[in-house]
Amino acid sequence: PRSTQSRSSAASDVYKRQNEYHTHEAELERLINEEMEKQWEKRASVWRKEEEARIKLMYEVYGSRESDVSRKKEIRKIEIDQMELEKKQLEEELNLWRLKEDKRKADEYMRNKQQQSNILKQIAEKQALLKQMYQEDMEEERQRRLKEIEYQKRIQ
Repeated sequence: PRSTQSRSSAASDVYKRQNEYHTHEAELERLINEEMEKQWEKRASVWRKEEEARIKLMYEVYGSRESDVSRKKEIRKIEIDQMELEKKQLEEELNLWRLKEDKRKADEYMRNKQQQSNILKQIAEKQALLKQMYQEDMEEERQRRLKEIEYQKRIQ
């Protein structure tokens, strides 16, 4: 009976130990699963934070880019406005220069016409003087010939 009891006790001890081993193994499995879940949650949290940081950074980059683009548009608009203003000023200056140039040409034309008129007047006066001198010379020549003819008549 003793050996049966001891076999039974040994079997009971083995069963208890197996039961403890399974309990301990189940506990170990539960702890490992908990630890893995904690690690997974930490990683997931880090990934979420990284993703949120990436998204935030993208919004900042897009916001900055949009700001840069709008600032460049404003600068370009200001440059275009300045160029248009300069163009208008240059056109006004060009128109003033053209008016002055037209006036200068008109004045020069009038001076040339006046000078031409004066030269033609001088030519006409000179021609009249030459004609008068020619007529005087002709008259003198005629007078001289008449005197010569008279002298020839007297001599004959």
